[in-house]
Amino acid sequence: MLILISAFTTRHLIHTEDPVQMFSVQAPQGTNSRISLPDGSQVWLNAGSKLEYPATFENASERRVRIEGEAFFEIKRDTCCPFCVELGDGECIRVLGTSFNVNAYAGNGRHVTTLVTGRIGYAASAGAEEVVLEPNQQVSRDLAAGTVAVSAVDASVYGAWKEGWLWFENESLPALAERLGRIYGIRVEVAARLGEYTFSGKIRQDRGVEYILNLLSETSDVICKVENGVMRLSCCLLY
Repeated sequence: MLILISAFTTRHLIHTEDPVQMFSVQAPQGTNSRISLPDGSQVWLNAGSKLEYPATFENASERRVRIEGEAFFEIKRDTCCPFCVELGDGECIRVLGTSFNVNAYAGNGRHVTTLVTGRIGYAASAGAEEVVLEPNQQVSRDLAAGTVAVSAVDASVYGAWKEGWLWFENESLPALAERLGRIYGIRVEVAARLGEYTFSGKIRQDRGVEYILNLLSETSDVICKVENGVMRLSCCLLY
């Protein structure tokens, strides 16, 4: 397991005038990692994700961290010091003690937060009305449209990656290819005419990307070719 850790100081993340030492932890493409926060809370970082958090939460009015990418949180309950996850641009998740998954990769047009246990409050921006989620609910923010939607889901699907599962339901092939690229640290390209293809399944990640792509080929007309280190997915009808 490879993680990249760096330290820096800031006054902004936890809103204090005194400089605070911060840690930045990155899980490079093809890896994931588990981090124990100063309060004992646990965070799993998925491939291509970054977490920033202070060296200590002592004397803070809230436990505030920042995430870019995907992470699963198990938060230690503290009614006197709520836990806050920043996603950027004022978007924030506020909790006391619970477990939830956040998917907010840079470049994605949608940020998705899924609650597994407990309750969380979600605000799309600073000063926005807070949406309260119950277990097996998901809040999705469309960044381009600025809209927020809440739906009922099977929350276990969204945290399965930390247990080594690739679980997808009616997922478009381009989105699935992007996930495979992050998980296995490779580049996967999808032909434009396959953009509407969707797939569902649950596969152990340790099976390897070749196994998964072969399975897609066996159950559809998708074919895979490796050229110059790039996996290219196209349609057999083209040949």
